[in-house]
Amino acid sequence: MRRPAFALSLALAMFGFSGPRLLFAEEAAATKPDETTAPKSGEPAAGKTAVTAAPKPVITVAAVTQDNQKLIQATVMREGQPVAGATVGFFVRRTFGDVAIGKDDTFDDGTVFLPFPSDLPGGSEGQLTVIVRILNPPPLAGVQAEAMLPGGRIVPAAQPFPRSLWAPDPPLALVAAIVIILIGVWATYGYVVLLMLRIRKGDRA
Repeated sequence: MRRPAFALSLALAMFGFSGPRLLFAEEAAATKPDETTAPKSGEPAAGKTAVTAAPKPVITVAAVTQDNQKLIQATVMREGQPVAGATVGFFVRRTFGDVAIGKDDTFDDGTVFLPFPSDLPGGSEGQLTVIVRILNPPPLAGVQAEAMLPGGRIVPAAQPFPRSLWAPDPPLALVAAIVIILIGVWATYGYVVLLMLRIRKGDRA
């Protein structure tokens, strides 16, 4: 009667220790990723193609004259081909930001023109910093170029302060008066010293 009980206990012992190990091994095999099909780091996944960024357009800015009118000419090119129908904005750089002076669409040859803002002050040399920026279409928006162009209103250099009491240079009349007063004071001192020397010599004689 002890043999069946011993055989049953042996079987339970084998199932108790071997069964869970077998189940754990099967679960680990089921959750382990397939190394043969997983993509490697840096490689595109299957069915996807790498997307390359399109080259940015190039903008050239120049000042031209047509029919006795001075204009700003901007030319938009991409990969050697003109960009037609792009909305281009024109700006002039000022002390506190860029001032918009107009916008227009490029022609078939990629050019766009705008009257030159000759009424804007351009410093002592009449130089204006003109900025041309693409506004539309969205894929090209934000691309810009700038150039220093002559033609603005010439502003003379700031004049020095006039001679006055509050300026670094006082009036000439005030300077002359102070010099005369100082000369008179020191002359009086000298005359007094001279008299004292004569009195001293008279006492000795």
